[in-house]
Amino acid sequence: MLAQCPEQPLPKSGRVRVRVVPTHTEPAHPATPKPRQRSSGKRSARAHTYANCDDARAAGAAPIMRGTPDYDANPSLDRDKDGVACE
Repeated sequence: MLAQCPEQPLPKSGRVRVRVVPTHTEPAHPATPKPRQRSSGKRSARAHTYANCDDARAAGAAPIMRGTPDYDANPSLDRDKDGVACE
């Protein structure tokens, strides 16, 4: 590694303190939430199309998880493409 920077002097031996300041505290790629499990097979698997996330929230459908019919019908509502629309 040091061979890549031959013009840089090596630190003196002994204790060297380096102050580290975090520049970003959130993980770069948060874990994708798992789709909700439905407790009963009686619920319809028919997908609904929403004009926007406000409509999905008003219908009680948000957040919309990848792997569900509603997500497949509304992929454009997942702007950051993390598998969760209308977060």
